[in-house]
Amino acid sequence: MYKAAILTLFPFLLFLLPSPLRGQSGDWFNDPGDYAFQGKGSSSSPYLISSVSSLVHLAERVNKWHGENFKGICFKLTANLDLGEHYWIPIGCESEQTFCGTFDGNGKTIRNLYIGEDDADNPFSASALFGNLGNGAQITNLTIEGGHIYGGGRDTISRAASLAAHVYCHVSENTDDSIIIRNCHNHNVDITGGHLATSIAGGLIGETYAFSEGPGQALILIDTCSNTGMVTGAAANHTIAGGIAGKSTAYAISDRQSPASAACHILSCYNQAPVKGATAQRPSAITAAGGILGYSSGSGSSNNIEDDSSGSITIQYCMNTGSITGGAALAPNASTFAGGLTACAYTYAYGNAGGKGFLQINASANRGRIESGLACDPAATSCIGGLAGLCAASVSGPTHDPADTGSHSILDVADCYNYSILASKGGAAGGLIGCIETTGNTMNRHATALLINSYAAGAITNHPDAPVPSPAGGLVGQVRQANPISNPPTIINNLAYLHALRGDAEHTNRIVGEIKDAPTSAIQQIHTQNYAHIRQSHASPPDSPANGQDWAQSLHRPPISTWDFKNHTWLLVDDPTAMPLLNHLPGQTLIKIGSTY
Repeated sequence: MYKAAILTLFPFLLFLLPSPLRGQSGDWFNDPGDYAFQGKGSSSSPYLISSVSSLVHLAERVNKWHGENFKGICFKLTANLDLGEHYWIPIGCESEQTFCGTFDGNGKTIRNLYIGEDDADNPFSASALFGNLGNGAQITNLTIEGGHIYGGGRDTISRAASLAAHVYCHVSENTDDSIIIRNCHNHNVDITGGHLATSIAGGLIGETYAFSEGPGQALILIDTCSNTGMVTGAAANHTIAGGIAGKSTAYAISDRQSPASAACHILSCYNQAPVKGATAQRPSAITAAGGILGYSSGSGSSNNIEDDSSGSITIQYCMNTGSITGGAALAPNASTFAGGLTACAYTYAYGNAGGKGFLQINASANRGRIESGLACDPAATSCIGGLAGLCAASVSGPTHDPADTGSHSILDVADCYNYSILASKGGAAGGLIGCIETTGNTMNRHATALLINSYAAGAITNHPDAPVPSPAGGLVGQVRQANPISNPPTIINNLAYLHALRGDAEHTNRIVGEIKDAPTSAIQQIHTQNYAHIRQSHASPPDSPANGQDWAQSLHRPPISTWDFKNHTWLLVDDPTAMPLLNHLPGQTLIKIGSTY
């Protein structure tokens, strides 16, 4: 238990103590003595972290009142460290105390990372090895192994992860800056969210936020990282959990004649661990669980026609094999989302002219089982999908000159596959996407959703007697066009090869389970050049050309001549009974089309 006296004086006396807070007896410092860093802090002669005491010394210097952020200063880990199951104080434990330096893990491992405990309050709202990372931070070549992080804090938002809880890049006034996390891995550090109004938990990263007020670019890059630690959401108003990162936001805003750009890219990352949502018990509460990313939002806002302010999120060359379980939605207007790659993917553009929002999921795959939580209230929402639970593109703003180019919001899902079992307890379920929604309010503003050149294999079972509508589709569970002025989704050159497809009797189809509030032209556009073969189908009607061209059972491959494979993206193996694979994905294995599920 944390000592009451320390909690009372926190944070003023926290770093005057001779040793950090700990959860068991024993001295934190394994080699007490000179705490001055060896080295010069430059790239050629970095400060050396060779012991637990030197790592603690780094935390103390960042966390002290008006602490150092070490921007431009380099550190290098020179030995494997064992924290001995003592409670860790995050490096940058408060929002005003941020690490902005370079930390090279040098291929080493930090073991036994513990923050908080199940029956005790955790005073840190940012709980991880690094609590807060700011502009210029770079963390590379580091593995964290063994331990448990419990979210906590005294604010309204709790962020918990193994490596970094809050990653925030903010630029303005003709500046560019970035934060880079590369080749970092969580090996069996379990993460549990905190019980605050908003709880965010990620296997490696809690939350990333790239914000540009323009002109300038804010970039956050998460590259070649992995997670094998279980991620569990905690009951809160909003609960978000993700295998690599809990939540990612990229937001750019500018009214000037120079562009603002904000981006968060998650590249070549791999999650093997279970991700579990929490119960949404309050009205309008949200619970989301995703294999790579829990919740993602790319948005731009501008009122200047010469501006091109854009916010973008990218998931590329990523793979999930962990099971994904959505939380239950028990209250009116509560929402539960679950997806193999992301639970919720939003893109939003606002303004008279140059606002742009982008969200791309490319060349990525899911192999983990996905299960939705129970949606008990008829006014609740539930969406699960092999790649994403919900994909929503929206544009809005005041009426403007028709000659203006307008704002654009674009969701792009391409060259992906899902090969898993989806088990829904109510709500929309789709082999690739649970629900696609587009919303727009003028002719010059476009909200566009694209689903291209991807396939779903496995099985989809949707509870036919759930209290909420339960559409099921081989590719997409439900399409909603909330405003007929917005562009209808484009769903072309995809394949559904499913062992089973079950949903409610009226809204189960081989391509899209239900098309809601969309004109006939949109329906025709949605069903272009898609292929389906369902071995056990409750689809209605099961063999209608309007629900996808049939892929004959005698064929051992998709129709390559008509399915737009890209040689640099797709790997067509010699085995005639195998589905094509994506290049560059870590840990994928040959997929047989005749497997038993």
